[in-house]
Amino acid sequence: TSMEYWQAGFDDFAKRFGPIMDAFDGVNANFGLEVHPTEIAFDIASAAQAIKALKNHKRFGFNYDPSHLGYQGVDYVKFIRDFGERIYHVHMKDVWWGHGNGDVGVFGGHTGFGDAAAVTSILKRSSSPSTTSATTARSPSSGKTFGWIACKEGPSLRPSVTPSISAPATSRSMRRSTKKINNGPVVRDQSNKIQSGCSFRPSRFRLPLPFTMKKIIAMIGVALSAALGMKGDGLDQSTDNRPNVLFIYTDDQSHRTLGSYLEEGARPWVRTPNLDRLAAEGVKFSMAYGASWCAPSRAIVLTGQQPHAIRGVDLNRDPSSPRPWATLADGYDPTVAKMWPRELRQAGYETAMIGKWHLGQAAGHGDLWDHSVVWDQNTPEGDWYNDQSLSVDGAPAEVVPGYSTLVYTDFAEDYIRRDHAKPWLMWLCYNAPHLPNTVHPETTDDYTDVDVPIPADWYGPRAGKPTYMRTLTMFEPDLEGRPRYGHRSWRLEDMIKGYNRLVLTLDEAMGRLLDTLEETGQLDNTVIVFTSDQGFAWGERGYAWKVGPYDACLRMPLLVRYPPEAKAGGVVRSPVSIADVVPTILSFADLEVDWPLHGRNLRSSLQDPESGVAGRVLIEHFLSSFGDQIESAVTDENNFTRTIPWWLAIVDGHHKYIRSLVPNEIEEVYDLAADPEEQNNLALSPKYRDLLLEMRAALVEELEATDAHFIDTIPAPREVALQP
Repeated sequence: TSMEYWQAGFDDFAKRFGPIMDAFDGVNANFGLEVHPTEIAFDIASAAQAIKALKNHKRFGFNYDPSHLGYQGVDYVKFIRDFGERIYHVHMKDVWWGHGNGDVGVFGGHTGFGDAAAVTSILKRSSSPSTTSATTARSPSSGKTFGWIACKEGPSLRPSVTPSISAPATSRSMRRSTKKINNGPVVRDQSNKIQSGCSFRPSRFRLPLPFTMKKIIAMIGVALSAALGMKGDGLDQSTDNRPNVLFIYTDDQSHRTLGSYLEEGARPWVRTPNLDRLAAEGVKFSMAYGASWCAPSRAIVLTGQQPHAIRGVDLNRDPSSPRPWATLADGYDPTVAKMWPRELRQAGYETAMIGKWHLGQAAGHGDLWDHSVVWDQNTPEGDWYNDQSLSVDGAPAEVVPGYSTLVYTDFAEDYIRRDHAKPWLMWLCYNAPHLPNTVHPETTDDYTDVDVPIPADWYGPRAGKPTYMRTLTMFEPDLEGRPRYGHRSWRLEDMIKGYNRLVLTLDEAMGRLLDTLEETGQLDNTVIVFTSDQGFAWGERGYAWKVGPYDACLRMPLLVRYPPEAKAGGVVRSPVSIADVVPTILSFADLEVDWPLHGRNLRSSLQDPESGVAGRVLIEHFLSSFGDQIESAVTDENNFTRTIPWWLAIVDGHHKYIRSLVPNEIEEVYDLAADPEEQNNLALSPKYRDLLLEMRAALVEELEATDAHFIDTIPAPREVALQP
């Protein structure tokens, strides 16, 4: 009940069990400490302290037994999620498969189980456990052994007085997750009966999501491999010195949400200390462009190609549907679509994808990913953030309690903590800060009193713009003449505040990931790429989201941390794009693919940011069409963004050229250095006629370089009678 007593117990534990862990390591075996739940915050705090006391010893883990409380009052799923790779056995009664008294063995974590006789010898020499034994479990169906080690009745970590339920949690984020899952504290009287205010579980039990039948079979297979003498999966056993890659990919995140982008237009009140740390310890790209919207950006990321060149992707949408963005089929054909994560697996990397998937109903488990935790935005439910239905490793989706940003981070930390025999890539796809602004309860009061400027051009008319842009707006004026977002009637100021509150939780997640990488000794051997699918407008040019060809819609953050190469605090001011991320990652993996990539390798600019990046950025908006589906470069009738046509754009240095793909429409040219708000269309001035022709030709050059088949169908622009 006191911190001093609590800490003293773990100090003694470390002295007694440290040598035992070293002995277990000597015979390639893992040690599972039996844990009987009391209250989830205390369980987690105690488990974390035990790991810390043993200096993160790789052989130490847990056998977790929630059956003693009948699954009531304790959310063991949280414990399993936080320490999944250190849990060797979870046993419960009356489940589909079992051994010994009907208890089930769910096996995860390390694969080394050692030799039962050798482990028994170690235990008999140790004075700590009161009962010493090592048993080899057998499958009741096949009779084969799979090497489960049991250390029975080890010394208790608990003080003689029942611990307070307010025992310390290890972090703010842990308290958040616990609050969300448990719905209240667990309180018991002297007879151990659960009092009011507790979460309750039915006595009929379903396996927690990470341990579906398919997962259990896979885990037993891993354990069986160990029993048959196959080499374990420890990091120390890998001879591959290529770095890990943590590719963090958010949704609709403007670069202006990061404090490190203050020079590029971030609001002065934005607080993102962990993301700013990433920028300070790595390289910031100040002019990074995404795709026009979510699905094409993901297609570019997975293939490394512009939408017009991608084959085998068919989103098969119904533009007349109330949800026209929903994909009606698998989305991609693995026999046709060339995607580099598949090649990376074959080249010796472990691959994982966690979070939002938005490219059809087939998310690529077993093809692209060794491990996957997928939220399919085709079937969103509720508020898009809480209690999402997730598919783990290809299994049917089931609801996972919690707030998505924190849940994805839980799964990501679990993956980082695994023993990896190979270098790994994790594509971590947060759905934040995508609308709706379902913020975490702990950020509700943040940014309440900040000043939010309203763009002057949120409502037309706009001179010097293409026809569709002269009056376009996604807002309606309220009685005070201030903008509200369409049918939702959200005040623009409130939208911007809520949007940035979503980023606060993202920033906390970033801090957790950095801490986990550091704790596991992987921080400086992991290339961290942080970016988004595209930007997000805050009323500029009338836009309330993406899809438009303007910087407010397109520009996103791009940060890269890798101390061996990325210059700390470096800034690359050349325009770059989401397509450039792919060859950069593949370069770190020493991998070349057998199809053309449309991006540039940014690796040299990490080492010398001031030198910049040569070349132009090409951006396309063909909505849901890819490859041969783009029969011509004229906006088709199935364009569900209604008044916003297809368009093409290039950025060359500080100049930008936009070509609307409708007949007889004006072109746009902007000097982004002198006119970052893109108000003065230089294409209409005779002074810049040569620049217009140069940019027009540059677009054709970029399309030719990427084998665009529709160049001859691009509608001719309107020739304007230019005025001096």
